[in-house]
Amino acid sequence: MYKWFLITVLSIFSLLLFACGSSTDDSETIEASYSKPPTASNQAMESAAKSLGTTVTSSNDSSSSLTGGTRVEIKLRDDKGSGAYAYTPAEFNFKVGEIVNFVMTSETELHTFTVDDLNIDQSVDAGETVEFSFKFDKPGTYPLICIPHETQGMIGKITVK
Repeated sequence: MYKWFLITVLSIFSLLLFACGSSTDDSETIEASYSKPPTASNQAMESAAKSLGTTVTSSNDSSSSLTGGTRVEIKLRDDKGSGAYAYTPAEFNFKVGEIVNFVMTSETELHTFTVDDLNIDQSVDAGETVEFSFKFDKPGTYPLICIPHETQGMIGKITVK
């Protein structure tokens, strides 16, 4: 009797295992879709920039402009990956109290426009344009660098009189 009991239990177990383990065309396919993480809102960027004394607006349209101040267009060049990194222009002269609207366009690599002494640190992704305004409120000569390409000669100078 014990033998028949074991055979019955094993048979039922086998049937359940077979039924649960079989694959059918009725199964659902779950596809994951990933999207780019959200970027900071313009309001958040402006708030952060305001605490540093700058105003930031990002754009892919180089014809857009910020209101007020002097417009200065800068090309962040890498000569299409050749390694000849440069700001064009690389030297700037401004007056104390002057508001400048920088419009920076990067070629094929990420670049930065960084002036540590003035708390300016703007980055521009490959092929994009970034605009920001800055009010120069203290005289002096300030080194300008591209953080990833400083050692390759991507440097400049800002003079405020």
